[in-house]
Amino acid sequence: MAADAGFARVVARGHLRTGPERDHTVKVTAGGLRAATGYWYRFTSQGKVSQTGRTRTAPSRDEDVESLRFGVVSCANWAVGHFAPYGYLSGRDDLDAFIHLGDYLYEGSPNPAGDLRPSVPPNELITLADYRQRHAMYKTDEHLRRLHARHPMIATWDDHEVADNAWSGGSPSHHPATEGDWAASRAGPRPGT
Repeated sequence: MAADAGFARVVARGHLRTGPERDHTVKVTAGGLRAATGYWYRFTSQGKVSQTGRTRTAPSRDEDVESLRFGVVSCANWAVGHFAPYGYLSGRDDLDAFIHLGDYLYEGSPNPAGDLRPSVPPNELITLADYRQRHAMYKTDEHLRRLHARHPMIATWDDHEVADNAWSGGSPSHHPATEGDWAASRAGPRPGT
C-alpha cells in the first residue's frame, strides 16, 4: 500500500498465503493509516502484479466533516444488462466511496432464451462452488473491475444474495426438493464442487 500511484512512498506491506480452499483470495486489514487519506494498493504473486487499486480511509471520529459524497448502486443482474453505471461511477474523482445496496449478484436460474448475457454456472446457486463461480463471472465485467479499483465499497445485503423475496420463514423462489432446507440455505451455501 502506498501514498502515491507510483508506489514510491510505500506505507504498508505484508505477505499472505492463499490457495484453492480460499478461492485464491486474500483479505487484508491495513492498520496505521491516516484518516481521510487516499492510498493505492496492489498485490504480487509469482512475479505477477495485480491491477492497482485506489482507496480512501474514513475521516477520524472527532473530525468535523463538512461533506462526504457517495455513489449508490443496487440490483446488478448480469443476465439482463451491462454494468454501464459502474463504468460511470469509476470515472468520477469526487466520490469518497460507493454504496452497494444489495443484490450484488443474482442467485437465480438463468434464462438462456431471454438473457442478454449467459450466466455461469447455468443453474440456481446452491453450493459454495456455485456462488464462487457466479461471483468470478461478475468480476469479468470491466466496468465492475474498474469501480472496485477506483473507490472503496460499502456493502449491504438484499434478498438475491440468497433467494428472491426472502424473509425469515422462506422464499417463494426457494424449492426445498431441489435446493434443500431453507434454514440451511439461509445459513450459507453448502460446500460442494
